[in-house]
Amino acid sequence: MGFLDSGTSPAREPPDVDASAPKWHPNGAIQTVALVADRPIALHDMETFLNLLQRVAGPKLLHLTGLVALADDPDRPLMLHSGSPAIYPWQRLAAWPSGDRRTRMIAITRDLDPAILKRLFAAVTAPWSDRTLMRVAVAASAALVVVLAFGLGLALRSNARTTMEASSTAPWTQARGF
Repeated sequence: MGFLDSGTSPAREPPDVDASAPKWHPNGAIQTVALVADRPIALHDMETFLNLLQRVAGPKLLHLTGLVALADDPDRPLMLHSGSPAIYPWQRLAAWPSGDRRTRMIAITRDLDPAILKRLFAAVTAPWSDRTLMRVAVAASAALVVVLAFGLGLALRSNARTTMEASSTAPWTQARGF
């Protein structure tokens, strides 16, 4: 059976469905999602997004391609092209190929909810006030994990000490000189 002959017919959408809406099929089919930003993106933020994308999506990210308006030089778009698992060296174009100067990327994934990619992209490209709230939430979550791990460590240590004390008074340990 070939790649195009999967035995299943592609999902058909009625003509009134928004074609730009993400397509996600929980049965593991390949889906696409468009990522669009109206404002130029800082290079650091773009690097952060791409690093997070590779970690979150991993081998589920089949392809990513697009044009990115960077804040340092919005007149020269950054062209992205990737294949799993690496994102190839970026290339700056001399000019935009059309009058549309928005960041536009298409991600092709397998068995990954497009909403995850949209939220990740929005979190990195959102206004600073929104990102600050997100960072506070992430920091609070990380602090909670540390506190829970510390408490679990103390509980295990206390339990181990109690178990060791109980076993050292057992008759078989005294008879062997432990």
